[in-house]
Amino acid sequence: MRLTDLATRLVAVGLMAAAIGQPASGIGLFDACDSDCDTAFCDNGICDISSCDVEACDGIATSRIRRGPVPGMFGDGGLLIPGANILTGGLQLIFQNHAYKVAENNSALPQDRIGFNFNAMQDVFNGQSDGRVDDDIYEYRLFGEKTFLDGRFSVDLMVPFYTTSTLEYDPLDAVTNGPGTEGSFGDLAFGFKALLHESCTSACSLGLRIEAPTGDEIVSPRSLNVFYRSFDDDVWHFTPYVASLWTPSDRTFIPSFLSYRFSSSSFKEVEQPLSNREQRYFMAAVSIGYWLYRNRCGSCLTGLAPMLELHYTGAWDEESASSQNVGLRNTVTNLIYGKSDRLNLTVGTTAFFGSRCSAGVAIAAPLRSNETSPLGGATIDSDRAYDWALLTQLTYYFGR
Repeated sequence: MRLTDLATRLVAVGLMAAAIGQPASGIGLFDACDSDCDTAFCDNGICDISSCDVEACDGIATSRIRRGPVPGMFGDGGLLIPGANILTGGLQLIFQNHAYKVAENNSALPQDRIGFNFNAMQDVFNGQSDGRVDDDIYEYRLFGEKTFLDGRFSVDLMVPFYTTSTLEYDPLDAVTNGPGTEGSFGDLAFGFKALLHESCTSACSLGLRIEAPTGDEIVSPRSLNVFYRSFDDDVWHFTPYVASLWTPSDRTFIPSFLSYRFSSSSFKEVEQPLSNREQRYFMAAVSIGYWLYRNRCGSCLTGLAPMLELHYTGAWDEESASSQNVGLRNTVTNLIYGKSDRLNLTVGTTAFFGSRCSAGVAIAAPLRSNETSPLGGATIDSDRAYDWALLTQLTYYFGR
């Protein structure tokens, strides 16, 4: 099935579900059940967020952004950072490293929730330079977020598992067939978010995501470590970010994120006194969503919102190494790919069930291409991490 056909069918399913789920009683998009109505306090049309209810009751306007859970952005499959182990003479093995993007299933509003993300990235380059090998890469992430101080701050935790490049590899087999794939535990991530501004129609927050070096490392058999290297990766990564949410109308919501990812130190070779510091990444994401249907009184489907997202990731700086010759034997992203500029488009739909559960599915596709042949090897596209990706989200909201 072509990617465009899949996107068309995904939108069609959303429209059909909206039509089927429309209540016969004629309850509107944001109409509340009488039993749910509390008193909202507004002064001259300006809502006091600390006292506004989440619904419009008795004709009193309330905050748009507090009318229930806010769908998180789908993201574009996380950040794939290709690393390489290079044999003298030019042959190189490519390994895919995984990193977080703060926009994935996130919002400017602190929320009480737990959930699961699954990303399936198709045809990721995962082979050696003289013979291209493509594999499908999968990401599984459990997450939780808890608010405190009257909902203006939150802390979060992410636990990742991957089906990714085989990190403890057999070099002889890898030279012929590429590293292959296996299950792997990733780097734990945690952080916090602080709400800086909130009005009836907008919100802005600051946050920090921290990645701890708990994932598996690249390991080569010692009998062949003259040619292939093992790595000691005790590097922490930090991603400060700014998030915003704007609701220009009752049906429309526009979330966005700006972030910058950097590392605490360099990762080192086990056998040699050599080290590399990874590139720093600037990331920007913006989305527009539209509530096709929303009814808190529904018995099953209570909301449906398609979303269109644009994600940019840029690695503009040069990677640094402790030795001028390190690039000839082992290196990571930019010495192979050069500076990269990735621009991906994501289209998806989120459905809400009851008052506390949501499920979403989306597809992502790269919009840019920049082919290169490092060291005379296979053609690699530095701006295209995959051909396309399937993204899914499950979320349970347990707070107010």
